[in-house]
Amino acid sequence: MFVFLGRLTGRHPRLIVLLGFLLVLLGAFYSKDVMQRLTLAPGWDVPGSGSAESVRMLREHLGRDETQVILLFRPRSDTLGDVDSPAYRSAVDAVTAQISRNPEVKSVVSYHSAGDVRLRSNDGRLSYAIVQLERAADEGIAAFERLRQQIGSEKLEVMLGGELATYVDIRQQLARDIWHAEIASFIALSLLLVWVFGSVAAATLPLIVGVVTIVLSVAILKTYTLFLDVSVYAANVVSMLGLGLAIDYALFIVSRFREELAAGQDVNKSLMTTMCTAGRTVVFSGLTVASSLFCLHLLPQRFFQNMGLAGSISVGAAMLTAVVLLPALLAMLGHNVNRLSLPSLARRAARQAEGGHWYRYSYFVMRRAWPVLLITLGLLLAMGLPVLHMQIGPADSKSLPVTSESRQVQEMMQQRFSHSDMGPLVL
Repeated sequence: MFVFLGRLTGRHPRLIVLLGFLLVLLGAFYSKDVMQRLTLAPGWDVPGSGSAESVRMLREHLGRDETQVILLFRPRSDTLGDVDSPAYRSAVDAVTAQISRNPEVKSVVSYHSAGDVRLRSNDGRLSYAIVQLERAADEGIAAFERLRQQIGSEKLEVMLGGELATYVDIRQQLARDIWHAEIASFIALSLLLVWVFGSVAAATLPLIVGVVTIVLSVAILKTYTLFLDVSVYAANVVSMLGLGLAIDYALFIVSRFREELAAGQDVNKSLMTTMCTAGRTVVFSGLTVASSLFCLHLLPQRFFQNMGLAGSISVGAAMLTAVVLLPALLAMLGHNVNRLSLPSLARRAARQAEGGHWYRYSYFVMRRAWPVLLITLGLLLAMGLPVLHMQIGPADSKSLPVTSESRQVQEMMQQRFSHSDMGPLVL
């Protein structure tokens, strides 16, 4: 198989690169709305468990398929008075009357309509209303966005909170964070790869493989959303794992190809040797990692199944890109893979290949295997000590920046209300 791949990519490199370019363009266009197709429902429930059966019975037998949204009212000026003043009540009633006409709003309960003191802050300056919003197939996200656009008041600052608001804000924050993380990663990796290879041309190839891997992985992930509910957190796995493995695999192949060229082999022979050695390593590594991650499908919770699916997709895309597209690019470049070399870095890379610091370090480790092993295990155990005191749980508003609206709502309700009904238990 590896001999066949070497011959195929060596004989038709331009065709493979062109097909890869068209596939990436189609994948980028196809997957541009993938974040809107990922579900916010975390998928912690075990099918057939008591909680899952309760939710099913509420929906099928009682017709209750609603999600709770908190509307926190805060006066824009002190002239409005406290929550019991007529002006404050009039402003709140105007907001609740406006959203009550929304067909997706099933009920609105405020301090003034129910007379429940739990909906009034301890200092009497704030109050909140509980809105039962139609959940629908998208967990109520579209209804929540329309509700957010509908709310407005000149006298009150109306802030939205609760579990659904938190998840919507988390999804938006994740989309921004992934974009920023990928930009920062590419800048750092570009500098690091130039330092490692000593050549701009060689350093560019792993970045190309990383971009192609992410685009293909996201496109495949979107295809799965047509048939399965896929968690929004799967996008993080695809981005981080796909980029890391793509660059890792590309380093193997590019390094071996350059070594063969430096040994005096022609381009075709160098490519064949690279595919039969580094290419074989990449394929076996990819299959091993993908198989391990795919075992998460044995767990009943959809969240873990989604993580295994996203990991397997990103590993498979990285592996295929590294052994199909990258060799074609190397065949086209040939000896030009060393173009745009920086003299000082190129000389350092040559010295390392002939026996530099890492070469000497490898022999140091082999000569002192047991002491190195024991010291390394001690360091790893010390680094792992915080795990003993780690507290884990589902994502909430604390995962968001302090400027996020849903986080501000939760913090104000915890600090200024004696009773905050952010996540009720349904019996």
